[in-house]
Amino acid sequence: MTDEESMEGQEEERKESGQQVVGEIETKGYAKKSAGANPNTTAFLAYLFGWAGGLVVFFMEKKNRYVRFHAIQSLLWNSAFWVVLLALFLLFIISGLAGQTNVLFRIVSTLLMFLLVAWFLVNLGVWILLMFKALKGEYHKLPLIGDKAEEVA
Repeated sequence: MTDEESMEGQEEERKESGQQVVGEIETKGYAKKSAGANPNTTAFLAYLFGWAGGLVVFFMEKKNRYVRFHAIQSLLWNSAFWVVLLALFLLFIISGLAGQTNVLFRIVSTLLMFLLVAWFLVNLGVWILLMFKALKGEYHKLPLIGDKAEEVA
């Protein structure tokens, strides 16, 4: 038996068992090659570049559900992050302007400033967690957003 015949036999065995080789890693069917790159790396890039990365990866990837899931989750998470951040910032500005004449608005403004910082730090932690999970090849569903991402993917 030649090397070529041996490789063909191994490829047929993988097809029958639902396995595929991605780079050097053998995985179960869901992690097929993604746009010529490792699916874990592509999912990582969807998170790394925020909502824009999620959008680009989602439209470039047509077949791999794993990559599409992470792209949609990145898009939804980053969109929610920016909407809440903008709302908190606008409330902070409004209360800061009103706080020039009223002590209560100064207190509200200070609380909003702490909320802004807390929101940013929590999102930074979630962002790093999601990038590491994507690199490891894990599905990590966020509450609410993860279910919607799974539906769309």
